Amino acid sequence: SRELRKNGKNNCRWQGIIIVADQILTESLAKGVHRVESMGFSQVFVLVNPRGYFLSLSAALDRCRLLNRWILFRVPAHPRHLLPAVQQIAPIVRTAADGKKLKGGIYPVPVLYPFMQKENKVYKDSLPEPWQKYSSLSASSDLKTRWRLLIN
Repeated sequence: SRELRKNGKNNCRWQGIIIVADQILTESLAKGVHRVESMGFSQVFVLVNPRGYFLSLSAALDRCRLLNRWILFRVPAHPRHLLPAVQQIAPIVRTAADGKKLKGGIYPVPVLYPFMQKENKVYKDSLPEPWQKYSSLSASSDLKTRWRLLIN
């Protein structure tokens, strides 16, 4: 993050502290994932904000081998995007409530894709290794195809 930079160089002491904090967050979320999983829900929908929590929860779900069962919606970090995200997600949750089984995974909300692209350009700092594979965005066409498959 911006706090890590001092005179154009990373401050290693702070970077080490942040990496340890990231690992603790992911471990804590993995424990929470196990608790939710033990409740026996047939499907779990997750909308997480801000970005660090999304990345950490993605890593925790992957570690618990539940990423293919839970549906995790990705939105931009700013809170102003939450209402449009909920409006897009509500029909999907209603469909599941009516009994349709949906494929788990990470689904960026398509109407918010341009904002997520800008966000990815802003956050250029390196991420902890377990989070790295969840920070990239798929192509817009792939995203729209996956979204259509989810809602149909």
